[in-house]
Amino acid sequence: MEQNVNRTANHCTGRIPLEGLPNTRDLGGIRTMEGKKILPARLIRSGALYEATPADLERLVGEWRLGTVVDFRTAVERSQKPDPDMDGVTNIFNPILNEETVGITFEDEEEGKPKQDAILGMLEHASSLGGDPELYVDKLYENLVVDEHASSYYGRFFDILLEADDRAVLWHCTAGKDRVGVGTALLLSALSVDRDTIIRDFVRT
Repeated sequence: MEQNVNRTANHCTGRIPLEGLPNTRDLGGIRTMEGKKILPARLIRSGALYEATPADLERLVGEWRLGTVVDFRTAVERSQKPDPDMDGVTNIFNPILNEETVGITFEDEEEGKPKQDAILGMLEHASSLGGDPELYVDKLYENLVVDEHASSYYGRFFDILLEADDRAVLWHCTAGKDRVGVGTALLLSALSVDRDTIIRDFVRT
């Protein structure tokens, strides 16, 4: 029996009320086309955890029974803003983007320091090559699905979910939008959630 009964998320958005994490959402309650509901406190999507307060971490581990964190960020992003340690929580590095293939350098040419946001790095790279950043964004989501590296690590993400215990799994990138959005859409589709619901979840970020 679950001991923590006080956890609450916004019933309309699934947003978990945390002090330093404005984009952390529980997928619990979403209905599948078979009429089933995703269990609460099992599947949580989020932005980076770097700004989490001690109270946030305590709530995630205690009230939301967090057991596994899956980090979709690149090694550069991860080194600049590492995830906080949480007792009893497994942290898995699962980089969706390949820095070499998307043009992300390990050092900013002007400031001489690592880039913190892989998506921003991709847009800057597109501009430097005379490309249209908006067109680059249009292709981003397609690349996240068809790119061999991304597909492999999204597949690994599914394996992690299948191997998890009965505690919550939280996955995040930097903003909790692009890489997490695509991964969540793939997951909801695999769970037989209807397309309109998937789109609503995607654009809610």
